[in-house]
Amino acid sequence: MGTRSNIIYEEPSGEVLSMYCHYDGYPDNNGRILLDQYNSAKKAKALIEIGYARSLKPKIMEVEPKRTGVPEHYRSLTSYMWSVDAVTIEYIYRWSKDEDEWSVSESKIIKPSDSYIVSVAYHTYFKRLHKVMMEVDKEINRSADKQFAAIFSEVWLRGG
Repeated sequence: MGTRSNIIYEEPSGEVLSMYCHYDGYPDNNGRILLDQYNSAKKAKALIEIGYARSLKPKIMEVEPKRTGVPEHYRSLTSYMWSVDAVTIEYIYRWSKDEDEWSVSESKIIKPSDSYIVSVAYHTYFKRLHKVMMEVDKEINRSADKQFAAIFSEVWLRGG
């Protein structure tokens, strides 16, 4: 099963173009590729114009379209956000005309304690992607440090 994401581009007019990406939508993959490879308005828009993709690749010519298509169009960010399903789209990556950079919104699912509804799904406010990636990198480093410590302890306990 894929980690599904949408990648959106805000036109200067406020119109939003959206593409769907089926696999590897989490920040450590799609976020990193967008930040490193599609880091200008021109590159971001060219990517979005693919419409649908199985997964992102560092070079646009390597991106395998999931199916032939064009990006979906919305009159505004608000109309796009009302239309997107927070259960099926785990991440939304947004190229903002105002900030001239990528940001990301994550899907959250909560279970209210005082509700008959089993759960409520929503997307968070957008956060600047480079800041999210700094946190992801810190977590990766912490995990690597723990693995190293566990291996070192194992070797040290065995006397080797």
